[in-house]
Amino acid sequence: TGRFDSGRSLQGNGGLLVGAANDELALIGVPLSVLLDQPVTRHTGVFGELGCVLDQGLQNWVIDLGAHWAPTNAMVADIGAGSGYYTARMAKLVGATGRVYATDIQPGMLELLNRRIKAEALTNVTPVLGGMDDPKLPDAAIDLAIMVDVYHELQTPQVFLQKLRQVFKPGGRLVLVEFRKEDPNVPILAVHKMSVAEVKMELEAEGFVLDKVIDVLPWQHIIVLRVK
Repeated sequence: TGRFDSGRSLQGNGGLLVGAANDELALIGVPLSVLLDQPVTRHTGVFGELGCVLDQGLQNWVIDLGAHWAPTNAMVADIGAGSGYYTARMAKLVGATGRVYATDIQPGMLELLNRRIKAEALTNVTPVLGGMDDPKLPDAAIDLAIMVDVYHELQTPQVFLQKLRQVFKPGGRLVLVEFRKEDPNVPILAVHKMSVAEVKMELEAEGFVLDKVIDVLPWQHIIVLRVK
């Protein structure tokens, strides 16, 4: 019951594009006029028929978290990487001896990612075609994984989490960014929101522990978990 049987998918989300720069929105035919009346930043997420501009603060916080938990030589996973907005920034943080695994389930997104890798000469990024129930990452390899507005879209979150749990090194951390379900004033469809209680219930059942919730953004939770 509940969201586990919802049958939602990233591919069927009516144009979900995570990590896309504004100039890439044209590739999926989304006019900027659909976005809410806020300053357009360099990172834009599009959710079905309702678009929103992710706050600049989100960019800063995700990168700051990466700097804190993904030092030089760290192994990082950007799950649902899209065109690689965060991938590129994490790659620069971890340096030549580190690596970023950038996963997406859509081949078209990996094409955009590969363009970015080439344009920015990123030699420490490994694109990965993930599955709906499997991140397709190496076991016991990851220090930090981020999922920006991605987790709530999983069709079979238990199965995905069981496989995701295996990819972390001891003490590894997972950072989820999700729109606040607790706040009815967040102008996003309910299907694209998660509450902290839901995240805690679902992830702690699969071997993660809620570490902290960082609520510095106007619409989104930044939820930090660690492996048990």
